[in-house]
Amino acid sequence: MRPAGARAAAAPPPGAPARFLPTLPRLLRARLAYLPLLMALTLCLLLALPLAAYAQTSPDEEAAIRQVLERESATWRAGDVAGHAACWQLRPYSRILVSTTTGQVFDVPPARMVEPSPSMGQGGSAVNSNYKMHVSGSTAWVSHEEVSTAKDGQKTYSHEVRMLEKIAGQWKLVGQSIHQYVP
Repeated sequence: MRPAGARAAAAPPPGAPARFLPTLPRLLRARLAYLPLLMALTLCLLLALPLAAYAQTSPDEEAAIRQVLERESATWRAGDVAGHAACWQLRPYSRILVSTTTGQVFDVPPARMVEPSPSMGQGGSAVNSNYKMHVSGSTAWVSHEEVSTAKDGQKTYSHEVRMLEKIAGQWKLVGQSIHQYVP
């Protein structure tokens, strides 16, 4: 006879050892409490592993990208139209934005990179530094600083963001944003 208020024990499923049945709900509850955490950790690992592989930029790729950017800066100042155009690949989404120290913003037509205006080639030099880049497959974006020195010695300082694509094995610029500043 059962005491008042006591419930009858559920019959064990066929083949289940009766001695484990009373602890099964408690064990399941304990295991299920960790399930969201385990799922989140598994998802993080699944996402992080491919990203870690893409985050690895080979020194050769970085050197090739820097070489294109240095050549683009040099050919512009030298008035080398063909050399400068060879650094670029115009795309329908190409864009060139320039902001000046006076607050003006210019949306430069990308065609000017391959068919420049007469202001190209005024001489001087440029030094790029502080490169930071992200390369993912055949695309890259790079930020750097540039100090341009005109023939008369006047310096212009800029923060630049450049977008590149690897086309037929060669890195080409497809867009850029230049922001001049006063140091």
